[in-house]
Amino acid sequence: MSRRLYLSTDGTSCKWDTCLSYNSETNLCESCTSYYKLDEDNNCAPQIEHCFGYIDETHCYDCDKGYAANNANGKCVEFPNCSEVNDDGTKCIGCKYDYYQPDESGQCVINYCEELD
Repeated sequence: MSRRLYLSTDGTSCKWDTCLSYNSETNLCESCTSYYKLDEDNNCAPQIEHCFGYIDETHCYDCDKGYAANNANGKCVEFPNCSEVNDDGTKCIGCKYDYYQPDESGQCVINYCEELD
């Protein structure tokens, strides 16, 4: 699913276009597109927290910035600059564009070249 931003009805924020049916009288969303659910503020929130790319309703493949997909359980795990974590969600095993393979601590780092002899 391709996501687009739109301006909220009060003009104070941008929201994703995941609202399936909208009540123009109350200015509230009434139902959401697949893999999203209504939250307490009548906004569509992802079924899997921090996910915006779904394989199916229980597995995420693409997560918000600062989070990475855990292929074993389909959830998003907090890992800056990481694109994928190991099955138990404890170590980064792939890095996002412009970052390099995880260091000893499992973090992705920017490649700053060192001058070699």
